[in-house]
Amino acid sequence: MSEIDAVHLLIAYLRSRGYDTKEYPLEIDRMPISDKGFDEYDIHAAGPQDYLGHIGTYAVNAQTGDIWDTGLCHRLDTTAIAPLENLIRDDRGLSKSEFERKKKPSCLND
Repeated sequence: MSEIDAVHLLIAYLRSRGYDTKEYPLEIDRMPISDKGFDEYDIHAAGPQDYLGHIGTYAVNAQTGDIWDTGLCHRLDTTAIAPLENLIRDDRGLSKSEFERKKKPSCLND
């Protein structure tokens, strides 16, 4: 999965959870590449008077497109963006296997 696809999934997920990414633009910082096959991101939102609020730290499985919250260490329910996930998975030929889906990223509390 490309970094662009991963970022699109993250933005779609945050919008599905009610984040107004148009009024409060996101700053998405890619973390150093994980050795477990995940792309990891630290996300902040710019707000009024240069306020920068921390949204969270997330990881996207490069083989399946699954999104994880690495602060809480759980895979996120992405039902609301399933059509986008499926489109990207199909277009990129990504795995949907249970083995791949059970892999988890390094979490902040590990």
